[in-house]
Amino acid sequence: MDWTGKNQGTVSSTPFSNGYYLSSPPIITSDDTLLGSIDNVSLAVGDSKTWPLKVLTIPVDTTPGDYFLGMLMDKGDDVAESNEENNFVSIPLTVSGLPDLVISSGTPTIDKATVVAGD
Repeated sequence: MDWTGKNQGTVSSTPFSNGYYLSSPPIITSDDTLLGSIDNVSLAVGDSKTWPLKVLTIPVDTTPGDYFLGMLMDKGDDVAESNEENNFVSIPLTVSGLPDLVISSGTPTIDKATVVAGD
């Protein structure tokens, strides 16, 4: 699904970047785990821009649990805004664990403690 952002301020913005984040709380900030980003040119007063769906990868070392996947406009706080609190949206996401294969019984056996290569 595409998503759209808008400049509802009274002056044009400067260039900015959007970020895609994995977060524990639903409020997305640049302190969360960055999954991807998009650089943008400025947005004129009243202008909107639509960005396409982006495929994101959750880092392999992420602890299983409940998280939020979010988008943050102006992730670097490059644009001074009249309201800095309305730059994000998030949805809940559960990260499941990975299999962990382990030998639970048995040990290797050998006939000789010393062998010749090729034997």
